[in-house]
Amino acid sequence: MGLIMNRLLILAVFFLAGCAKPDSKRQETNLNGSWQITKTDLSSGLPLAFDAEVPVPGLVDMAVPMLDETDTAYENTMYWYRKEFVLDHPEKQVALLKINKAKYHTRVFLNGEFVGENTYSFTPSVFDIKPFLKPGNEKNELIISVGCKGNLPDSVTHGNDFEKTKYIPGIYDDVKIIQSDPPYISNVQLVPDLINQQLRVVTEIIPATDMLKVPLSYTISEVATGKTFRKGKITAPFDKSNELQKVDFTIDMKGFSAWSPESPFLYELDIQTTGDNQRTRFGMRTFEALKDSGTFLLNGKPYYMRGTNVCIFRFFEDPDRGSLPWQSPWVTNLHLRFKDMHWNSIRYCIGFPPERWYEIADSLGFLIQDEYPVWTGGKGGFEASLPNLTPTRLAEEYRHWMRERQNHACVVIWDAQNESVTDVTGKAIQIARKTT
Repeated sequence: MGLIMNRLLILAVFFLAGCAKPDSKRQETNLNGSWQITKTDLSSGLPLAFDAEVPVPGLVDMAVPMLDETDTAYENTMYWYRKEFVLDHPEKQVALLKINKAKYHTRVFLNGEFVGENTYSFTPSVFDIKPFLKPGNEKNELIISVGCKGNLPDSVTHGNDFEKTKYIPGIYDDVKIIQSDPPYISNVQLVPDLINQQLRVVTEIIPATDMLKVPLSYTISEVATGKTFRKGKITAPFDKSNELQKVDFTIDMKGFSAWSPESPFLYELDIQTTGDNQRTRFGMRTFEALKDSGTFLLNGKPYYMRGTNVCIFRFFEDPDRGSLPWQSPWVTNLHLRFKDMHWNSIRYCIGFPPERWYEIADSLGFLIQDEYPVWTGGKGGFEASLPNLTPTRLAEEYRHWMRERQNHACVVIWDAQNESVTDVTGKAIQIARKTT
């Protein structure tokens, strides 16, 4: 009975902590839910009719009625998602569409106009949709298309796996619209410093016209309790370039609680400009390997990792998978089962699960080895599979990956590839380290 009560308490804290807070500056419109869907061949333009409905996030095989045969091979086909929406704050100057992850090759159309595309299948797509929105409270029509793995250019990763056959396309992570006003916060990177009891904050801001300085305020709260831990203000000097500016400062964290799998204590930083704010969860933890012995150190002390591999893209091809990977209670219970086996680490192998999985790993306490989906086998395999994927191009994929996942307490190992004999990944790592 005690174990059941402890689990219920963990679940209650996790789901309460995940509830959205009222936001007076940045407004986010969640586009998850039921979308219309249809399919065409590669040469067709925007479809006029949509034959079925499908959940987002999910995969195209979840369409009702089904668009394909159960054992279909997904190739030479375009899948078109359609949804209408009305924005509550059309006056906001910034409007971005963010698709956390979709495969393969994302193309976006808004109100009949082409917005943009992204060939990456494992990192977010972000599009400026402000110029394409209808005025006021008019209804907007959003269409997103995805293709098939075999139609990707050979200059981007495709997630090849010798143990998969279908490679089912779909928008497999969250979709939302972000609205705010300048100065817009485009990125926040947090670097815990346990020795000096500080948090380094590197904030990227796109200012308003001719701003010479930007006042910033911040609040750090405990996620589980909501209690305020720190508050403060700074003023950042800017130039007149109207381009992205970096603001780098530290926050005193004396008296902090460290994050670990045994005690997954989380904080949330809310940083604000006069027109925008961004909330970021983090844990006060460090992770490194000693150069002489390779021993892993968590928070400065030797730590032994016990765990498993999770190949989510293989599970995507399981006929009994259904909607389970997108059900938070099921994913939470899966990770609790891992806890039952005294595991403290997981390798998300040859592909990334939805972002919610990382939030759950943060909250329940796991060390994640996050593996980029590059698996080309022995000598010559990389050149045969990805002949035009250069180190520079791969480094750009790595950069998008790391910027999206950099503040998760759970992610401690950035795994650039799986069992592939090539020097391209090594060179890409060196480029990414200098540019991320």
